[in-house]
Amino acid sequence: MPSRRNDPREWNPESLVDERTQSIRGRLQNPWKYIYSNVAPYSAEIFTHVALELIHHPERNSKNIRRADILYDTDLNPDVPLNSETADGQCVTGMRCIRTIHRRLMPRNPNLDDELEQTCRFYAADDDFEATLVTYYCHFVNGKVPYYVPDVLGIGFELFEGRVYIAYLPLSSHDCTSDRLLRVALNLLRTFHRHWYYTPLLS
Repeated sequence: MPSRRNDPREWNPESLVDERTQSIRGRLQNPWKYIYSNVAPYSAEIFTHVALELIHHPERNSKNIRRADILYDTDLNPDVPLNSETADGQCVTGMRCIRTIHRRLMPRNPNLDDELEQTCRFYAADDDFEATLVTYYCHFVNGKVPYYVPDVLGIGFELFEGRVYIAYLPLSSHDCTSDRLLRVALNLLRTFHRHWYYTPLLS
């Protein structure tokens, strides 16, 4: 993939949508679909820190988002389903949910885009205490997808075996590998990866 002048350090993403790379994946199962991965020279602690920063500051991913309002943040019974969530959005084999953040995305121009609520969950492997998987589950109203988010039901970021992954949970009857969604996934992963060396935590 061609590099750009402002690409972050150690940025060499690999596409996972080709049939030849379908065996390269983390712990999410169908209907989740892995889109890209990149080498991850950082710890689970830094992964968690970056994920939390981007949950609180979604405007770093889109100029069309003004801010996120955190509706609640809990580690008590964090795996309880919310609103329209389904099992596909929350169950991860071999992992447990350790934290749930429910947020409302506020558009920069409310005359053009609606607000959107998302459930963000942090998962740790059964034998670990640090999160290595974060998922966003979208609560669309009447099936309407705001322009400032990809038209998928969920987004996942995962740290697994020395790589960071981005995955989509597709909407029913929607292709999650369109050109636009691939560009969005690449930009989301690039932003996530770029933040690892800004964190004050030690790797």
